[in-house]
Amino acid sequence: MIARTTFLVVGMIFHFLLASEEVVCFQGSTPQIQFLELTTLGGKEKSQFIEAGMVAAAPKGGVYVTGKMRQLINKYDSNGGTVLQLQKEERMKAKFGVGPYQISVSGKNVAAVDYGSRLIKLFDLELHFLEDIVAPGSVMDVSFVSDDFLYIAFITTGQDGVLTKYSLRRKAFSDVILRNARGGSFFDMNCCDVDSKGRLVVAYTYKNRVEVIGRDSKPLLDFSIPCLKDSATLRRIELNDGQVVDQVPDGTIFRDVAVSPNGIIFLLGGDAAELPYQTIYAVNSSGKLVSKANLPKRSGLIYIDRTGYLYTREDQRKTIKKYRVVFSGL
Repeated sequence: MIARTTFLVVGMIFHFLLASEEVVCFQGSTPQIQFLELTTLGGKEKSQFIEAGMVAAAPKGGVYVTGKMRQLINKYDSNGGTVLQLQKEERMKAKFGVGPYQISVSGKNVAAVDYGSRLIKLFDLELHFLEDIVAPGSVMDVSFVSDDFLYIAFITTGQDGVLTKYSLRRKAFSDVILRNARGGSFFDMNCCDVDSKGRLVVAYTYKNRVEVIGRDSKPLLDFSIPCLKDSATLRRIELNDGQVVDQVPDGTIFRDVAVSPNGIIFLLGGDAAELPYQTIYAVNSSGKLVSKANLPKRSGLIYIDRTGYLYTREDQRKTIKKYRVVFSGL
């Protein structure tokens, strides 16, 4: 009963993520960041998404987008045109429980998480289903660091870790230690991205903490954003009879993280930001906040490909936009 209740609460948190306060960040002038809209993936006339999921780009080109409501994985070219879709036969082989959501792409494979579960569906780049990867807990995010290794951020009901590194060749997991994770806590939920040097950047969803992990899985950096509060407050979950079954974080600190080719870490602020789901905090490789900018619209994600283009999810999950990022003074 306890495990069932806890997983119910995990599901509620997932749903909440789909669905503050601030101090002065800077004094004086700061480098400027602008976002210039280039295109809408799939075209503007008719959205292909009832509810778009997440975005990932292949190293040699092509952008993949998930859509759990229709169990979609679409691939787009640099102009936003559709070039490939997950076919019904491969979708049937994959046997999604809900549908694909978090996604990462390497030079050989596409890893798509079955929403709210431990299952990661592995495909080749042409979206032929290969196999399941069963994570240690409910998957929060995935990020390839190479063709062989996949970082998996997860949450469990026990005191287990929250980050692991999976080898596709050896089919084995190796734990990655995070300084700010305690295990078995909603405050351990996080999102992650890998930079051009193979370092993993982990941003906590409900804590004002960001960690950078080296390619050898050892900690390199640990910092916070001075503009934001330390953590989310707790909200009680009660049954109809008034019994408190759990306490969950109320309001996100960070919604997503992405790293540009020049090493600038972009953090998308959550409910605690000046403009929730719109304010971007730019941090250099030393963990120093160097700039702050606002996206043109609210977004549920940010993703930066290897050429530096930024992708967002806007209009209540109906559209995926592509932007050029213009730096002045960085």
